Amino acid sequence: MTESQLFIILKNRLCRNNGNGPSFVLIPHVKNDAGHKGSRTIDAIGMSLYPSRGLELHGFEIKSTRSDWLRELVQREKSECWKSIVDRFWLVSDLGVARSSEIPTGWGWMEVRGRSLRQRMAAPLIVSTATLDEERAIHLPIGFDRGQLAALLRAATKTTDYSTLGGGGLEETEGAGRRER
Repeated sequence: MTESQLFIILKNRLCRNNGNGPSFVLIPHVKNDAGHKGSRTIDAIGMSLYPSRGLELHGFEIKSTRSDWLRELVQREKSECWKSIVDRFWLVSDLGVARSSEIPTGWGWMEVRGRSLRQRMAAPLIVSTATLDEERAIHLPIGFDRGQLAALLRAATKTTDYSTLGGGGLEETEGAGRRER
């Protein structure tokens, strides 16, 4: 299974429209900062869109091969820079890619079973200076600044299908826009 296929399975699990708008947004390949300051790319960033679910930011490393996962374990600094930005951090893997004994402390783990994901380990809440749930709902995690927000929104524009807006002459669809250089 490819990373793209795993992303689609993750998106199908999280981004449901329950009649009150989408419950989650998931954006692939987000840099840790805007412009030349962005040195790391995470496979996906997602956010819960319902206040009743905490409006949490989730980081996802998606691994389709064992060798890619083993490289991730050796290069832990790749994922560590995201821990100050997100509320929860996840490994999403194909069946047999990872072992439970290998999952780093502080990570959750979802593994593919057939065409769906099974949660193998819950992702714990990453502790920040905001201690009350009410504070977490209105403040972004420590380390999340306007640069990361700009990078997140830039990635979102690459996946927006403007054709669903109707009328207004906006014809851009995924992949049709200008690419960042």
